[in-house]
Amino acid sequence: MRVSARGIRHVLRWFHAGPVVLKVQYPMLVLWGSKGRIGKWYDALTIWRRYCAAEVTGGPVEAGHYIAEEAPAATLAWFGKFFG
Repeated sequence: MRVSARGIRHVLRWFHAGPVVLKVQYPMLVLWGSKGRIGKWYDALTIWRRYCAAEVTGGPVEAGHYIAEEAPAATLAWFGKFFG
């Protein structure tokens, strides 16, 4: 599949054009690596709550970008809390 720069610009304009109308209707687990930049640059839970009508839970995992590979026990603990 080929994607043009024009197509990407169109999607980004559409995405940032206004409020999100359709929201995820199921609980969402949001995890990120504490050694990465997500937690430093963003409030990830607040951002995802804009896109989800249901409960959004989660937090940082003591890892870098690849949290499941770098911290499998912590990732599974979050899964246990979320799906348990």
